[in-house]
Amino acid sequence: MGTALALRRNPPYQHTLVAAGNWYIRVMDPDFAPRVAKALHAVVLKPLGETSSPDQPPYKDQLPEIPDKPAYKNLDALADKVDAAVGCADRDDDDNDPALSWQFLNCTTGRGGQQRQEHCADLAIYDDARSRDEGLWSKITDSRTPKGLVAGSNWSVALCDEALVDDVVKRVGGVEVP
Repeated sequence: MGTALALRRNPPYQHTLVAAGNWYIRVMDPDFAPRVAKALHAVVLKPLGETSSPDQPPYKDQLPEIPDKPAYKNLDALADKVDAAVGCADRDDDDNDPALSWQFLNCTTGRGGQQRQEHCADLAIYDDARSRDEGLWSKITDSRTPKGLVAGSNWSVALCDEALVDDVVKRVGGVEVP
């Protein structure tokens, strides 16, 4: 078990794992690892090895300049603004852990038909710019990269419908993250 965990946590793989007892799972989106671990009464095992320098993360020069305003006080304020722009119904913010440096909420945009996976928005509020940038980089490099990503001072909105990006930028603020 130890060898299997070490192989998956070390370069070149550097996976985020959730483990307990004699089992483990790879969590594709590291942002959700604490939530998965809590639900399964397990622990999060972060990747080992040097992934970046504390002073210069690998994504520093690859993200656009993100404006300081607007900043949102909480997820509800951001969700209300997104709702006014493109819709944000069926809000799901269950199991947010206040100890995390970010909070998240999933909702359904107002456009389109019945399939949530084509009409969704994943909203996040961050404590600081570093945790926001880490969250953005995680979304960009994940195998389930959103079709549209918008970020501002202390928040991000990942969209399943790329056609909504311009509306979110204009009415919620922030910039598109390519």
